[in-house]
This record gives sequence, structure tokens and C-alpha cells, in this order.
Amino acid sequence: MVKKSEGIDKFIAKKALIATRKDQFDIKMAFKPVIQSNHKVRSTHDIPLDEEISVTPQGVTAHGVSLLNPKVCSAILCNYSQAVESAYGRPESDL
Repeated sequence: MVKKSEGIDKFIAKKALIATRKDQFDIKMAFKPVIQSNHKVRSTHDIPLDEEISVTPQGVTAHGVSLLNPKVCSAILCNYSQAVESAYGRPESDL
């Protein structure tokens, strides 16, 4: 009906369609309210992020989870895109 109408008739039809969609949304929300979680963190396990950095005449050595450790940096970069995709649309998730 909207595609065949012109001028004021088309405007009235679009306005009625928008009002109907709003009513449908209101009815849906009355029967199925949005569920909001109060839990920001899903995991209660502690992840040890201790690091030990030693500076000696031979150079800098890092033990534990440290950005100075190339293996840690590699693991973060390799898993970054997968973590972003899994958390897309959920900004409050803990990945």
C-alpha cells in the first residue's frame, strides 16, 4: 500500500505503519521484559598476573605474565581477534 500511494496518503500510511510497529514492540515488552544481569564478572577464579623483572648486565629478563615476555605478547595478539568477536555487542562482558 505504501509503495503505490503518493503524497499525503503515503505519509499517512507510513505514519500508521510506524505507530503499529511501536505498539507491537510495547506489547512484546509487556509480556517479555528485558533481562538485565547484575553480575559483571562471570568467573570467580583468580588469574595470577604476577611478574618478576630482573635487570642484569646481561639484559632484562621477565618471568610470569609480562609484556616484556614475547610469548605472552604473541598469545595476546593471536587470541585478540577471537576475543573481540566473542564479545561483540556485549561491552560489559569479561570476554
